[in-house]
Amino acid sequence: MIQKQVIVFLLVVLLYIVNGQSGQYSTNTNCKRFENKVYQINVTFLGGTPFNAALRLLPNGVFDIFDNIENGNDFLEIGVNVSSGNIIGYYKCPNRNSILLTGIQYIYQTDTVPGLQNGAVATQDFYLSFSKNDQNCTGSGITTAFASGTNPFAANNPPIYQSPTVTVQCELLKFRTHFDLSDEV
Repeated sequence: MIQKQVIVFLLVVLLYIVNGQSGQYSTNTNCKRFENKVYQINVTFLGGTPFNAALRLLPNGVFDIFDNIENGNDFLEIGVNVSSGNIIGYYKCPNRNSILLTGIQYIYQTDTVPGLQNGAVATQDFYLSFSKNDQNCTGSGITTAFASGTNPFAANNPPIYQSPTVTVQCELLKFRTHFDLSDEV
């Protein structure tokens, strides 16, 4: 009898884990409908010129962001010229109409910005609220930079920079009809 109870308990735990109900950024029922969606986001930093990015929400609470100013030449958008990598991270949905995203990004070395001679590792935190039909969102975000090669999530790691809050707007991208490139024209 005890053996059956242990087996049932283990099956329940396994189902709990497989369904994504454990862990800080696991997928839950609030997030399922956002999976495999791509949003174009518009970010405004300190009243500068907005810049655009693609936010891809993957299954299991994973996301990535590719923006149009990663290669530098971004003085009008963020006030300095720096180059950076893509943002990768995790998301969770505290309720039906919002997503919290926490990601990591590398800022590349530059002698033109004090403190970035060795580059930096940055965290990107965004809070997005979605419309009822999930077509649009508004929100805010913040960037916190840490010394290159350090763990940005360590509690005892002091930041070297924290941005003011940015404003974010997004729109769901509905893709055109897919064309198979192997088809003859």
